[in-house]
Amino acid sequence: MKLACLFLLLFTSVGSFIEITDKTERQETISPSGISHVLAALEKAVLFYDQYGDDLNLDAYFGLRIAQGFLYDLTRQKKTTKALLKSGIYMQVTRLQDLVSRIGSKSLTVLRRSNPHYYNLVGYTVSQPWQTVKGYKRIDPNLTTAFNKRKLLDDILQEYEPCLAKLLGSPGYGNKPCDVSEECWELMVRPGEVGYVLTHQALYFLFGEQRGCLETFSKKMKEYKSSLESVYDKICSNVYTQLLLVERVQPITRIDADLMMEQSVVCGMLGYFEFLTPQRLANVLQWQRPSGCYGYIKNEDEFSKQQRSRTMRKLLMGKELSDGCESHITGVGTALLSIYFRFLIVNELPDTNSTVATSRA
Repeated sequence: MKLACLFLLLFTSVGSFIEITDKTERQETISPSGISHVLAALEKAVLFYDQYGDDLNLDAYFGLRIAQGFLYDLTRQKKTTKALLKSGIYMQVTRLQDLVSRIGSKSLTVLRRSNPHYYNLVGYTVSQPWQTVKGYKRIDPNLTTAFNKRKLLDDILQEYEPCLAKLLGSPGYGNKPCDVSEECWELMVRPGEVGYVLTHQALYFLFGEQRGCLETFSKKMKEYKSSLESVYDKICSNVYTQLLLVERVQPITRIDADLMMEQSVVCGMLGYFEFLTPQRLANVLQWQRPSGCYGYIKNEDEFSKQQRSRTMRKLLMGKELSDGCESHITGVGTALLSIYFRFLIVNELPDTNSTVATSRA
């Protein structure tokens, strides 16, 4: 696998991590002039859901629920509402929010019918808008750690799904949320992971927050003399270093774009603004297909070859659609557009630059 080989060649020491992440201090900022372009791309993505929603799977709808949550956060906050009004797009955003809400509610019946087992397992993740929207902060490059070479090709999917189902209180898994076994806990805080395994460790805790499990997490963290924020800090510092490495891959294929966008979605949701840059936004806009979906980029033979290997690419299998579209990458692309949109709107506020710059003092 190309990504695996890249990690193997470059993640040879803690020093290689620090050397790359030191460059984050020269972070570019995104100009707010791109707001209209991002909003147009987000609208196009949502219209794709509206037209082809019955063909999309749960992974795609999780991305739409993230977008719904981030749009809702913008319209309910007094400061961001003023920014939307100032930009002349408030009504456009509220109409889009209403459309996303209707599509999300309508999808539940389709998702339950199309894959009842998977819906029972993790259906909670798409049952409501995303609610855990965080403030902006910096990553700490000093928290990056060397990866575990022996676990480079490790796939925790077999253990991850039941752990997540117990956390969510899914039918057949105790029906009681916030069930965290010792085995699951050790799996989710295990250091040295890469790629999708690392992003899914963060998602486990994010899903727990969404489910109301902060008290359970807090008790566990005290046992380990840690905190949830420090876990997020460590994960996203390592994710960022890995993102910089993946960005060196040429040419970019769909599997590369899928991972890069998922990394930015997960840590962007957590507020680490270094993931949000002009060049990455340009890529996200460029990768969107004319229909509004995400999917085919190039070198699909290589992508198909990698798909035959077991990876932690997503919770389940991808779903190919017509016109070169694919469900999972459409979900992460849509979510990431909403994260960028909120970031640009918040950057319109007078005191944002000082807030972002000092949030990790």
